[in-house]
Amino acid sequence: MARRRTVAAQERMRLINQLARKEKKDDDFGMRDEDWDVYKAINKEGGDTDSDEETEKLLELEEILRCHDPMFEGNNDQSATPGEAHQLHVGVERVRAAEVLFQPSMIGSHQAGLAETIQFVLKCYDEPTANALVSTVFLTGSCALIPGLSDRIVKELREMRPFKSKFSVQIASDPALDAWMGARDFALDPDVLDNCISRQEYLDKGGEYLKEHRTSNMYCPSPVPLKLVDTINISTAVVQEEIEVDIM
Repeated sequence: MARRRTVAAQERMRLINQLARKEKKDDDFGMRDEDWDVYKAINKEGGDTDSDEETEKLLELEEILRCHDPMFEGNNDQSATPGEAHQLHVGVERVRAAEVLFQPSMIGSHQAGLAETIQFVLKCYDEPTANALVSTVFLTGSCALIPGLSDRIVKELREMRPFKSKFSVQIASDPALDAWMGARDFALDPDVLDNCISRQEYLDKGGEYLKEHRTSNMYCPSPVPLKLVDTINISTAVVQEEIEVDIM
């Protein structure tokens, strides 16, 4: 009954009834432009939808809603945002925070992890030097206070070193202030100026240059300078060869 009471249904039935009463002797429908207005009158309540049944069903439901809810407003285009779009996923596993030191890819970083960096450094030296380096692996800094970090370094070294090789891992007595105390002792050294870079050296050799000393890294020029290639003097004399061809 609700479907029959819609305005679109009543208008459609009125036009169909009106067309049925007309005489059908001469079918000249479409000869005039006004004839096609009947479709506009039938579908004026349908909007832009492609299905009359869906539009009629929608109008029927809206009419039912207005009967039960006087405050109902049709054509409400306000879209509701689902609650899942406002969620923030937070990892609460405390063990995973320290794992970032060994797997930076967990937070989207493309840098190498701690174990991978140690392995890369050891491969840059010969076997006796590598054995000397792993004989005392010194852990300092506040991250050294993480429980189980030294055991993890021992595990990683055991996997990357040859079978039955010896190595040792030690932790500073005060990891949080150990680096600051070392810098203080270095600054109080009477020969500290010999290890510093002058302004002229900085301008000549660039900001990546450093002087090697007992607490510095090994200086590696970047980019690596090209090696000079000995040129070979080629004589400009042209050797001429005569070829005789016998044609039979």
